[in-house]
Amino acid sequence: MNFEYNVIFCNADDAEAAQRRDQARPRAATVADAAGLARLFQLTYGDTSHPCQQESFIRDGIASGLQHWQLLEWDGGVGACACLALYPWNRSREMCFGAVHPALQQMGIVSALCRRCLDSLPPQPEELGFCTPRQPAALRAMRKFLNTVLLGHDGGPNTVDGIREHHLLGMHPPFAQPFPHAAPEAPAILASAFVRERLYAPLGLSMRSGAYPATCFTGSERGERDGAFLFGRDDAVQAVFIGGYLGEPGAEAAELERFLASRDDARYVCARVLADKTGLIAHMLRLGFEITAYLPAWHWENGLRCDCLLLAWNDFDVRPRIHGFADEVEELDRAWAELAAALLRDETARALSPADANI
Repeated sequence: MNFEYNVIFCNADDAEAAQRRDQARPRAATVADAAGLARLFQLTYGDTSHPCQQESFIRDGIASGLQHWQLLEWDGGVGACACLALYPWNRSREMCFGAVHPALQQMGIVSALCRRCLDSLPPQPEELGFCTPRQPAALRAMRKFLNTVLLGHDGGPNTVDGIREHHLLGMHPPFAQPFPHAAPEAPAILASAFVRERLYAPLGLSMRSGAYPATCFTGSERGERDGAFLFGRDDAVQAVFIGGYLGEPGAEAAELERFLASRDDARYVCARVLADKTGLIAHMLRLGFEITAYLPAWHWENGLRCDCLLLAWNDFDVRPRIHGFADEVEELDRAWAELAAALLRDETARALSPADANI
């Protein structure tokens, strides 16, 4: 798709549009643009934990080939940008990191740059697409090109001007042919009308269950190890992200308690748990974790995609801020609270037959 200035600046008056058309130039970003991109995020986001305020984060992402940026040159710098990030660990791609200079807002620029990102890097077979919109405008930009289904939110680890805020999680249907996927063999999930009708149906997925791998925790955040767990952390916001487990099978619940005790400085902990591990999930719910999102087909292993639950714990003094998504977050939180209650009921009944316990 060609980048058409008359479309991008359609909301500006004629004189303003002509002037900005003359100034604006879209192109793919290179490592040399990292400083300019970081300055744009510093200008538009304020005091935030957003990683794109760090020039090194952007430079390393571009150099690795895992971040593909499109930008708009404007007024001697970067006027707007969008990024398509690749995650080989679970064969996924994220439409992310969009920002627009205040003088260029309300002109459709983000949508055009998102389109350029998507056109510049065709999806691979069995690749999963997702996004983490912070504001409704970002979701609207995404939905111009892809059917984006909201799954929940991240639980609010990030801050802007010292205030926690939710980022929503959205997913797109398979880009080409349906990918190999199995629903979890978990009665509470298979019986959930919300999962079936609001997530699976628009994503083109089937409720056909199948055997899951032994893996319990999954994620890309594997920078450190503490006991049995691999994890990442963001000390600026006192957040911990569990990304993997290397301990003895069957000891996950006990090891998790030990891990949490060793991270008593954390104010937020999250984990993505394969959805069939209902005993472990119930244990985490009893520890104070909440289900904040259901992630269909999130985990990739041995040629099969498996569902996960995003569980988050926090001790925030104030509920994270929601930017224009209050109704969506309320509905999703209610659905996942009902699912959590059903999982706990099933595990309470299952406890009568310990041999059948599933963790």
